[in-house]
Amino acid sequence: MDWFKKVVFENYANFSGRARRKEFWMFFLFFIILSFVTGIVAAIFVPIIGLFALFIFGLWYLALIIPTLAVTIRRFHDSGRSGWWYLANFAPFVPAIALPLLITSGIEPSGFFSALIWILFGLSVIISLVPIVLLFLNSEPGANKWGPNPKDEGEYQEMPPAL
Repeated sequence: MDWFKKVVFENYANFSGRARRKEFWMFFLFFIILSFVTGIVAAIFVPIIGLFALFIFGLWYLALIIPTLAVTIRRFHDSGRSGWWYLANFAPFVPAIALPLLITSGIEPSGFFSALIWILFGLSVIISLVPIVLLFLNSEPGANKWGPNPKDEGEYQEMPPAL
């Protein structure tokens, strides 16, 4: 839970620097657990207070968009890659948007054209998996252009200091 607090309260919109694997994955674990609990609470209270419960659940996600982006980008930095790799997650949206546009323009997806669309969609799904693999990679040893390695700092600790 300390890792989650560190990301949300100390590094809310910090897109520079580096984040260790442990920091990223502990944040992600507690984000999933707390989202699950928040979803259950919202589902329980929807019959009682109506859509206000879903509004609160939506606020939870809106409040955590920026720290989630920030820790993910800092995680890419830690493995020596640019934060722009995050955009590869959206690759499947390209054929998903292009296909309806082509259909409405009068081009019928049949034969070779249909196979090409499916091939492009498959490639885009594979491309979208690359950032997930990069999040599992180890830290780049030593300092890189995004800062010193958090593992090498003299104040290296297994747990962040209590807030």
